[in-house]
Amino acid sequence: MIVELHYNGMFAPKPFAYLNDEVITIRVVDFGALNLLEFRDVLSNVVKGPCEDVYYCNKNDTLAEGIRRINNYADYTDFQVAGYDNPPDYRVDLCIDHNGEPVLDWADDEAPENNKDSDLEWVQDDDDDDKDSEKSL
Repeated sequence: MIVELHYNGMFAPKPFAYLNDEVITIRVVDFGALNLLEFRDVLSNVVKGPCEDVYYCNKNDTLAEGIRRINNYADYTDFQVAGYDNPPDYRVDLCIDHNGEPVLDWADDEAPENNKDSDLEWVQDDDDDDKDSEKSL
């Protein structure tokens, strides 16, 4: 897995982005062999600072749609699966939030949603169309 580590930048809302970052490509680390604490230690050594808030995003997704926080062992496993399930180059982005921003809230505000109201209106429109129809015998 190849990891593009984005750090020393900041998340910004509207449009949701990670700005003014430094990027390091990590190619030689077997993340599957590391536990969560070792993973955080590797990141801390690379960025030369703490890595409390770590997020990942699959290269095939927009940041707003695909961003996920690595907060526990299950999240860390999901990160690994995302990376290894992303052929042909098995790339994933990691972003470090150094400012404690409400990153996932900002992503939710920007990510396109399935508008269930429009689906309900569509069904309701069909019901309206049936008002004038007659029952067949």
